[in-house]
Amino acid sequence: DDGVEVAEATVAYPHGVMDRVLPSGKRLPPQFALQYPNDYLFALRETVRGVLQKASASASEIAGIGIDFTACTLLAVDADGKPLCDREAFLDEPLSYALLWKHHGAQEYADRMNRVAEARGEDWLRFIGGKISSESMFPKILQILKEAPSVYAAADRFTEAGDWIVRLLTGRDLHSRNIAGYKAQYVSSDYPSEEYFCAVDVGLRGLVGTKVS
Repeated sequence: DDGVEVAEATVAYPHGVMDRVLPSGKRLPPQFALQYPNDYLFALRETVRGVLQKASASASEIAGIGIDFTACTLLAVDADGKPLCDREAFLDEPLSYALLWKHHGAQEYADRMNRVAEARGEDWLRFIGGKISSESMFPKILQILKEAPSVYAAADRFTEAGDWIVRLLTGRDLHSRNIAGYKAQYVSSDYPSEEYFCAVDVGLRGLVGTKVS
């Protein structure tokens, strides 16, 4: 009633930031920064349980859960929302894991997307500071298309990790307009055009509306 915080809990991700090796021991290239999505679920379970225990509260007293993620943290998931990195076929494929915001392995693809956007005079550039960052969503998706095409083909959806957690908690595939505008060039209620994506790479045809929504 008086606004005093009654309990807090902190849980470290078991795998932390994977910038050297995958859980299997496979070494990662430079500029990679990945996470294991199941770590998010582990931390969510343990922190909620910890807070309830410390507060002597029951689950029925939970009024809401706030989700905070640094964007863009990109996940490739199947039709059921399960991360592709959980499939045996992709255990050793780095780009099937969560690509953390500071994953800079997609820099060359961000450069390509910027060159095409500038050549085409894409108006949305002025709303995002003049260029696409390698920390954005679409350069990471393009990297997956070019360097791990089997992951791209198997992905039913590319989603922000924050949106993924909301989907698991609510059963609804919702998207943060804030994150989409900040890291996916979502301007005036739309993403860049199909023509733009095809000019970047024809393999991106149909991306928006299917694998990105």
